[in-house]
Amino acid sequence: MNILFIGEINKNDGGSKRMIPLLSHVVNKGHNIALIVYSDDYVYLSDSIKGAKIYPFDAKYPSFLSKIHKMSGPEKELILSVKSFLSSIKVLNQFNSDIIYSFNPHLYSGGVGLVCSKIFKKPFVLEFSDMSWEWNKYVPKSSTSNSLIKLYGFLQKKILKNADMIITTPYLKEYCIENGINPAKIHIIPCGADFSFFNKNVNFRDIVKKYELEGFNVIMYTGALYKAFGISDLLDALCIVVKKHSNTKLVLVGRYIEKEMKEFTEKIKTYGLTDNVVFVELQPYSEIPKFINSADICVNPFPGNPICRAGSPVKVFEYMICGKPVVHSDLECVEGVIIDGSTGLLYKADNIEDLADKINTLIENPQLRKQLGDAAEKLILEKYTWDKLGDKLIECFISYKKCL
Repeated sequence: MNILFIGEINKNDGGSKRMIPLLSHVVNKGHNIALIVYSDDYVYLSDSIKGAKIYPFDAKYPSFLSKIHKMSGPEKELILSVKSFLSSIKVLNQFNSDIIYSFNPHLYSGGVGLVCSKIFKKPFVLEFSDMSWEWNKYVPKSSTSNSLIKLYGFLQKKILKNADMIITTPYLKEYCIENGINPAKIHIIPCGADFSFFNKNVNFRDIVKKYELEGFNVIMYTGALYKAFGISDLLDALCIVVKKHSNTKLVLVGRYIEKEMKEFTEKIKTYGLTDNVVFVELQPYSEIPKFINSADICVNPFPGNPICRAGSPVKVFEYMICGKPVVHSDLECVEGVIIDGSTGLLYKADNIEDLADKINTLIENPQLRKQLGDAAEKLILEKYTWDKLGDKLIECFISYKKCL
């Protein structure tokens, strides 16, 4: 099977942690993939997906577009869409693709994929795992005007409605159905984890020594340190936890927004948590298993906003395959993965007291931590390795081709 993939894959984004192992598995199974891709590290991409043909569409811009990497939102997408479209047309004239597979309904990926599918009469499969038009409301990074955001959202919904097949998450499946999309063409494939990379056998002693974690109850979060992702709520919960368990440290690993980080540090000072919180800047992905294994408890404090409900948080699968007990909000993004009291603990989203209570429960019950961690590891190994999820993706492609 020949597959043309169109999308953005950056080295440290959650989306790349999903797409790289899925695409690698498809190639390893003997299928041919051509990548029309926008990336911040093409060498890393080439090393990660061996055997795929890569066609960058962000290189060698004309001088009048030299500031493209300083742009954001729809303005940037419009320019990238032109490059993506021209590259896709050129490759499709040489590559007899059976399926066009786009990563998210961005104009330069889903939009271009849809147009090319009409021109070349190819099936169009859309990976939909991000409500990108909602980000401007919750993450203060974009200066895009509201009118452009509305246009952006309108066009993305059109892309969704015209896809032949959609690969998505539980929350976004319901969103699609509510917007008139036939449920028969919607398939759920969550994220997963790589046991050869994330496992309990990783040596983490250097992390414990460097960040002075010995003798503490260590709570770990890895990922974007955004208020929209619940980091402020987690600090509020920690304030409650340390009243009972003062020998607790919260380790936060990831990128951040400077304005929000100032708010976090002020809150830490106000609460008197300076000795209980460790901020660690974005680390190479190869270091993340060490951080996870250094923890007693892992947490994902997602609030109930659309951008958190929409995704499939890869960090959670990484925590679980390392045998760590996980505390998570009761959102659709972990539906069927974290089963309360069995493979982790769920707390009511946006309820800080409940979050603190669940953390305290695990601190006070070492046997429960082990029980939940072991069950979590077992579940991921049985159902959510990238090989198993990659097979499911291939099955989706093949089943659609048989219906043509």
